[in-house]
Amino acid sequence: MSKYKHILIAIDLFNHSEPVIKKAYEIAKLNGAKLSAVHVIEPLPGIGFEMISSAEIEMELMKLSRQQLEKEAKKYDIPKTRQFIEFGSIKHEIIRIASENHVDLIVIGSHGRHGLNYLLGSTANGVVQSADCDVLVIRIKN
Repeated sequence: MSKYKHILIAIDLFNHSEPVIKKAYEIAKLNGAKLSAVHVIEPLPGIGFEMISSAEIEMELMKLSRQQLEKEAKKYDIPKTRQFIEFGSIKHEIIRIASENHVDLIVIGSHGRHGLNYLLGSTANGVVQSADCDVLVIRIKN
């Protein structure tokens, strides 16, 4: 088994990501690998509120996500240059960031509930099927 050099943690900042981060950190320490972290915000459908636009909500989500990611990343010595807040399809953005940054392991959480998605979760399954590198899926217990 080869050593990992660059590990990307795919973080859901608002849904039990601590076990995912801890596992990635442990693997990075064992391998002497650098860590990066990504959180992806999916576009909101048209909301229909007259007082507030979906763009305003998305900008606020970006701001809150950045603050939360910086807080989590600081605990694990992940520099700001390797912290990514992206906007778009979760699967596609994780794969893109991994590819652009020459990642050799993606660590992602899953709490899927039915069918093949029960085993992996739809996002985790999509990443496993599309990634050019190894993917470690951490089961998140609700």
